[in-house]
Amino acid sequence: MFDLAEAVGVGKVALELAKEIRGIVACYVAELDRAASPQAADTPATERARATGLALPLSSAGVFISYRRADATREATMLRDAIVKQLAPVLAKRMQQRVSRLPAEDCAALSRTAVSKSIFLDQESIAPGDDFTRVIDNRMAHSCAYVILIGPDWNPSTTSAGSQRLDAADDWVRTEVESALRHDVSVFPVLLRGARMPSAESLPASLRHLVKMQAMRCDSDHQVDSIAEHIVAVAARKEAELHDVWEHHAPAGDEAFSFRDFRNDIGYVGRCRTVTDASGLRPIPHGYGVMYLPLGPLRGMWREGHMDYGVLNYVDGDTYEGEFTKSAKDENDRHGVGIYRLSDGCRFTGQYRNNQQHGFGLYDYADGAWFAGAYLRGARYTGIGCQSGYVVDVVYQGQTFTVPPIPAPPRD
Repeated sequence: MFDLAEAVGVGKVALELAKEIRGIVACYVAELDRAASPQAADTPATERARATGLALPLSSAGVFISYRRADATREATMLRDAIVKQLAPVLAKRMQQRVSRLPAEDCAALSRTAVSKSIFLDQESIAPGDDFTRVIDNRMAHSCAYVILIGPDWNPSTTSAGSQRLDAADDWVRTEVESALRHDVSVFPVLLRGARMPSAESLPASLRHLVKMQAMRCDSDHQVDSIAEHIVAVAARKEAELHDVWEHHAPAGDEAFSFRDFRNDIGYVGRCRTVTDASGLRPIPHGYGVMYLPLGPLRGMWREGHMDYGVLNYVDGDTYEGEFTKSAKDENDRHGVGIYRLSDGCRFTGQYRNNQQHGFGLYDYADGAWFAGAYLRGARYTGIGCQSGYVVDVVYQGQTFTVPPIPAPPRD
């Protein structure tokens, strides 16, 4: 038989702890906001980033090139090559400024690889066995520019009745456009070989916002370089706006740095400390910075390569604010105290261990109901469930019991 008094007592402890956790997390977020405030408001973000070598265009946010293979494969490859040609020397120069002991030829080779990998082309960027839709959405979330090449055969008819390729829900070009319009990414339609922008009426409802985007024309090969230059300039400005803040928030001796691990689809821009280990000289996050993960961007305070506390904005709309594990094995796991906000309006405030609710916590439902109590490895163990100011459920040692309504303990 359950012990009602014990369950209520555990619920009261959880409520008190939740109040303390809200205060702790508020302090964390305030510190992050201070770290992310530009030191000199009168200095343009792009100039500040350029002067410090801090923000490399496309180093932590990429360019997504969309096209239909039967329509624009040649132009897509030319545009990719033009972007690499323009950006690689810039990256090599900044890389050599940061790591002076790295030979110039190594900087050049690394920069060409880095810029090439930051550009999405379907035939080169999706490995065999990958989930096509998931890869597109993840790469779009980490891109700052979406280029859609529209030639005369971009939306051909597929049946005698006049149905078009874009009418099919599983058309991969449609999937890419829909993903771009969902994310905060600059969209650049490029009209090839005399093609015209499609009318809104000719497009599925989910794509009609595309016609509001200002298009560029490319009717000959010599225009590709100027289009690439425009895309790179806009992408660089956008990334500089994101990364204009780290130069003022680091102890003496630390430096601003950015890197991208393409194998694991991870990027980082922020403060680093240089260490020497078995693999040689390398930078590790230390101080304020943003890690770009497949899960979503993780911004916060880092210590010796591990997240101390921060904010993780998941690609599905959920958000976690709080502490993370210091273990190298599970360095991005929720561990300690924090607040997890779900996209459906629910919220958990409490303790975590190894990415699971573990300890005391308060779970708020979107409809106003709540549960306060103890959690064990992600499951409710003991506590009280409340609705409309009354306790109506009791969880005791993992089992749930319904009780006659009794007044709930005060929330604050």
